[in-house]
Amino acid sequence: FIIFWLSHYLHRTFIYPFIQPGRNKSYPLLLVLMAFIFNCLNGSVNGYGVFHLGRYDLTWIYSWQFISGAFLFITGF
Repeated sequence: FIIFWLSHYLHRTFIYPFIQPGRNKSYPLLLVLMAFIFNCLNGSVNGYGVFHLGRYDLTWIYSWQFISGAFLFITGF
């Protein structure tokens, strides 16, 4: 799970912004500040959920929930 999550945010942070056309647009400072605050809160909640609430044994990898979720992630839905 952590590999999927990290690869998603790696792409969103370092790859996606550089392949967008019109990168030279300026952004309002308030928008940047609100995005920074949201991402700090979102990262805290995700980190707590992944490292404190998400305790699964290895049989979970073979469950239909994991397999269908991994399929949806890989296919881009």
